[in-house]
Amino acid sequence: MKSKIYYLIFASLLIAAHFLRGDHYIAVLICLTIPFLLLVKKRWALRTVQGALGIAAIIWLYTLYSIIQKRIATGESWVVAAVILLIVAAYTLFTAWIFNRPNILDEYPAD
Repeated sequence: MKSKIYYLIFASLLIAAHFLRGDHYIAVLICLTIPFLLLVKKRWALRTVQGALGIAAIIWLYTLYSIIQKRIATGESWVVAAVILLIVAAYTLFTAWIFNRPNILDEYPAD
């Protein structure tokens, strides 16, 4: 379980940095507190973390779409940005998926 926490921390830091770049400080604080939800040993806390990761992946995909649109409009290359953001979105979804393993679900009993 401990090694999986590092995946979550890194995903949270990535999305927090994204929001920090846009001066969205409340969103930064929310993103940084998400890993601490796992201290609550209840299934709802685990599902909330997974839901937050799913929302983060959607935000990455929306950002990808926005960057592609802006770069196409200005005639700039968008392929590298697309690859990077697709990798980050996939990593975020992978992190949500690894918290669905049976051994982790056993640690977070349903109410």
